[in-house]
Amino acid sequence: MLRTLLRFLLTGCILLAVTSGAAPDPVVRVRLGLDSRLAAASIVFGPTGNLYVAYRNADQGRKSSAVILKAFDGKTGRELMRSEIATAPIRLPQWATAFQLSPDGTMLLYFEAPAVLGPANATYLAVIDSSKLSLVSSRNLGRPAFPNVRVFGFSANNKSVILGSAEEIYAGGTPKTRELRISELDARDLGVSRSGRVVQNPFDGYDYVIDATGTPWFSKEEFIPRSFYKYDPEERRVIEGIRVNNAFGLMFRNLFLRDGIMAFNSEADESGQVYIFDLQNEAPKRTVRMTGCGFKDAVISPDEAFAVAICEGISQREATFGSITKCEVDVFRVSTLQNLAAFPCSKGTVWHPIAVWHQMGHVRVATVDATGTLSLYNMSD
Repeated sequence: MLRTLLRFLLTGCILLAVTSGAAPDPVVRVRLGLDSRLAAASIVFGPTGNLYVAYRNADQGRKSSAVILKAFDGKTGRELMRSEIATAPIRLPQWATAFQLSPDGTMLLYFEAPAVLGPANATYLAVIDSSKLSLVSSRNLGRPAFPNVRVFGFSANNKSVILGSAEEIYAGGTPKTRELRISELDARDLGVSRSGRVVQNPFDGYDYVIDATGTPWFSKEEFIPRSFYKYDPEERRVIEGIRVNNAFGLMFRNLFLRDGIMAFNSEADESGQVYIFDLQNEAPKRTVRMTGCGFKDAVISPDEAFAVAICEGISQREATFGSITKCEVDVFRVSTLQNLAAFPCSKGTVWHPIAVWHQMGHVRVATVDATGTLSLYNMSD
C-alpha cells in the first residue's frame, strides 16, 4: 500500500488543496489621483524593480485626451518620472486591457479595446520608451482590418507586437473561430507590418492564444476552453497541447514559460485551480486547488519565479446570484505552486491591477484598489 502511494505521488499529477498564505501589510501606499470609476490604472514591474503605471486622464464632461504614465521606485514608492501621451479625445469610462513590458525591458505596450458597455471608442495601441516614458509609436486598429482584435504582447525578439483577429461564425447558437489572422507590427513603427498570415482553425472550436513566437494555440471546445493545442499551419499538424477536466475551463490568459505553461481556471468556479504543464504530456504536471474562489487574472514576474493572481468568488445562490463573495490576491511560487501570501482586494470594482517582481530573495507585489490607491508589498521568497 505504501509503495503504491509513493509511486502515485512521484509519477502522477499531484493535486493539492491549499489554504491561503500569510497576509502581509503594504509597506507603501500612494494615491494616484485618478477616478477609478472612469479610468482604472494598469501596472507592471520592470526588470530592476521599478513600477510603471498608466491610466487615462479625466477631463470635464467624462472625456479624456491623454494617457498618464508614471514610474515609481518599487521599494519606496517614490515617483521617479511622469509624462502624458496625447491621444484623440475619447469618452470615459475606458482603461487598458493590456499593459506589458518588452522582454528586454526597453519598451512598454499599452492597448485599449472599446468597453463592452459604454462609449464606442476606437481601439488604441501604443508603444512607449520605458526609460523616458515617451511615445515611440501609436495606431488605431480599425475593425475592418482587425476584427475582434486581441493583443498578445511583444515578440520574443522584441521587434514586433503580436496581434490576433478572428473571423467568427455562429453554429447552433455557439461562437466558433473559422480562421485566425496573425499580424506582427513593427514595435518601433506600428504602421509597418513585419508579417501577416491567415490560419484556418483545425478544430471545431472557439478560443485561441498566440505565443511570443507568433505560433497559434487553438482550443478544441466550442465555447468553454478546456484545452489549447499548438498548431503548425504550414505542416498542418498539432505539435503539443494542454488539457484540463474542470467544468469551467481555462482562463483566457495562459502564462507561457521558457519550459512550460502556467494556467488558471476561470473565475466562475468557486474552486480555483492553478496548473503547471511541462508540455511533455497534455495533462498538468502539478495542480493546486484554492477554495471559495476562481481566478480572474494573473501575471508573472520578469524572471518567471513568482506569479500573482486575482481569485474571486461569485455567489451561485438565487437570492444573491452574481454578487462577489470573496476577492483576494494570491502569490505563488511557480516551481512548486506554493501559496506564498494572500491578502484581500476590493469587491467594489471589476478591475484589479496587479504586478509582481522577484530578485535576490525579495518579492514585490503591487495592487491598485477602487479608490485609486497604489499599494506596494515586500516579502521574502
